[in-house]
Parts: sequence; C-alpha cells; structure tokens
Amino acid sequence: MFQKADKKLVILSMIALAAIIIPIIVIPTSVVNGVGALYAFMTSDLAWLFLWIGVICFVGAVLLIVSKWGDIRLGGKDAVPHYKTFTWISMMLCSSLAAGILIFGMCEWMYYVTGTPFGVEPGSAQAYEYASAYGMFHWGFSAWAFYLLPGVAIGYL
Repeated sequence: MFQKADKKLVILSMIALAAIIIPIIVIPTSVVNGVGALYAFMTSDLAWLFLWIGVICFVGAVLLIVSKWGDIRLGGKDAVPHYKTFTWISMMLCSSLAAGILIFGMCEWMYYVTGTPFGVEPGSAQAYEYASAYGMFHWGFSAWAFYLLPGVAIGYL
C-alpha cells in the first residue's frame, strides 16, 4: 500500500501533525488560549480581508467566465458531457447546499440568537427575527465564488 507513497511527503505530513498534536497534549490550556486569540484576531481584525477575498474570487470567477479560458472544454475537444447542463447545475447546487445545511444549517440560527449582529440584545425577540433571516447572507455570490475557483481547478485536473 505504501510502496508508491512519496516518502518525503509522508515524513513532512507526519512532522506537521506532530507539531500540532504534541502541543495539544503537553500544554492544552496554552493551545486553547492561543487558538482563541488567533480566532479573535481572524474574525475581528481580519474580517475586511475575508470580504475582499470574496470580492476578488467573485471578480476572478466573472473574468474566468468571459475570458478565453472560459471556453476550454474539460476532458478535451472530443469530450461528450455525461450529464445535460441543467442536470449538472442541479447536482452542483444541491450538493453544495446540502453540505452547508448539514454542517451549519441546524445551528446557524442559534449562533445569531446568542451572538447577535448590530448590537441587538442576545436572546431577545429581535435577535430571533435577525437570526431567521441573517443566514441567507451566507448563500450569496461570494460563497459560490469561493466554491467556483477551486472547483474549476479540480475539474481541469
């Protein structure tokens, strides 16, 4: 099984895993504090970067579609699609939505009830109103742009 494995890559992966796992076992409190600080930094101080990356991915996706690379037929010139366009789009849409619903759909509203946006009092009626509508912003153009660029790269390979 491991005869065809790249030994350098396996060793590098094991070193990376050890560098992550050993501190978690040896100094768990410090790791939790460090991860919490990193999370706070990324979600509050770097929120602007996430938004800009979403805009860049969206613009990149549009440029990819309208450029000469948007006409590349995946699979070669003589490739015949296995599915019709509508079927393919339906499968992509359903699988992406299903993944999001499975991962975050059951708890997203509670996240917005307890950690309310816009300074709304947590647990209030207004918090529940925002929570029922606020999750729709996760399913817009920026999210699909994040999915599209890696999907095209994987499809091209």
